[in-house]
Amino acid sequence: MFSWGSILILDQSISIINTMKTFIRLLKFIPFILILLIISAGHRIFGGKENKKEGPDDLKYYFKISGA
Repeated sequence: MFSWGSILILDQSISIINTMKTFIRLLKFIPFILILLIISAGHRIFGGKENKKEGPDDLKYYFKISGA
């Protein structure tokens, strides 16, 4: 028959194992998260440059918003 001390140690071991299983399950999502981050960063860096206005209009807009 188990003593209370060994039951507590066994319970802690099961708890640690369950925590590790949960952590391993979460690790499976990291590649998808990284892919999404890379895609969104690429879109921010390279996307939408065709319609970007350059020149005096940018300065007028900046001064209008900033109130300078």
